[in-house]
Amino acid sequence: MRWFAAAHAEMVAGFPSGQLFMDSVEQAMAVSLVKDHAVRPPSCRDVPRRTGSARLRRIKELVHVKMEDDLSLDEMAQSVGLSTAHFGRMFRKSTGETPHQFVLRQKIERAKAMLRAPDAANIGRGRGLWFQDPAAFCPGLS
Repeated sequence: MRWFAAAHAEMVAGFPSGQLFMDSVEQAMAVSLVKDHAVRPPSCRDVPRRTGSARLRRIKELVHVKMEDDLSLDEMAQSVGLSTAHFGRMFRKSTGETPHQFVLRQKIERAKAMLRAPDAANIGRGRGLWFQDPAAFCPGLS
């Protein structure tokens, strides 16, 4: 039920966290429903359990290029040729964080670097381009 509460809270707030957050919540809901209500256990196929280093490089490049866009889980998964469900599982096993957490951390790191830069003209870009809500930006600065 916590996934439904997270989705509802995001909707009420006007979706400030963006498409990737909602994709992650939807994915978690689907996994929870299947896990709790599946008729038979999922089959264990001989598939890779982690995202390979070449795929991780492609994802990092995509995040870097699309930093200012509302990147979706589907777009990330398609860039490495995986379904969203398989991509989400493999990504978390490989990096220790969800795709949403990874993208958010990358945005915060870039914003920190911009704040340290001597060119003060870049400071205002954090809110307008990468963070739909200043509240999503502030906790990562500490």
